[in-house]
Amino acid sequence: MYWKQRNTRRSRSTVRYCCEQFLLKQSNSLKPVTVATYGSCFKVHLFAWFEDRLVEDITLGKWIDFFDQKSKKNRVTSGAILKQLKIVLDWSVRRQLISNVDVLQLRVSDIGSASTVGSRVLTILECGKINGSFWLGALREDKRSASLHMRNLEGYVVVL
Repeated sequence: MYWKQRNTRRSRSTVRYCCEQFLLKQSNSLKPVTVATYGSCFKVHLFAWFEDRLVEDITLGKWIDFFDQKSKKNRVTSGAILKQLKIVLDWSVRRQLISNVDVLQLRVSDIGSASTVGSRVLTILECGKINGSFWLGALREDKRSASLHMRNLEGYVVVL
């Protein structure tokens, strides 16, 4: 049977250990900004509450209390923490660092809000890149149109 091969012994993995292993093993396949965001989230939010606690010893009630406290300040932050935590714990279950835990059943809508796409102002560098691309494209268009005009002017030389 398939389940006989599965590691069924109780793990000794803490929240910190699972998060650090995830970042260590997955950092090559993630964008540097994503790795920094995850690391910051873990340090600021999770390690302060659950650093040395075994993942499998944390009850669903404790997780809900944690997320309720975070939701009082910001529902979107609470949802983002849950989303990142579920990614790490799902990975930990697949790697058999831990067994299945109850917090994986929670949805973002149960404890907070999903993040929304907002608007922002471009930086000076971004404006420069757009402006440079615009003028480069305009020059290319001028050259194309000039070459078309040159082909249409039989025998006349056009100087740009």
